Amino acid sequence: MQTHRVAGWLFVLGGLTVWACLIVSPSWVHRVIPVVGLLAAGVSAVYSYFVWRTDPDKVPPAQTLPLDDRR
Repeated sequence: MQTHRVAGWLFVLGGLTVWACLIVSPSWVHRVIPVVGLLAAGVSAVYSYFVWRTDPDKVPPAQTLPLDDRR
């Protein structure tokens, strides 16, 4: 849920950046769109990882517990 909110705002800001670029210098739009999209997606992915790492309720993947804990 946290990641979706942050990613949503990042993509909204990215869209506003593209609109601003359209107004200021339309010839740069084809360069700005991929950068904005990759930047928003990359920051979202990194943020998601950190949210997952600090989640106290996370469950380890199947078959990864130490042998003593598998009983």
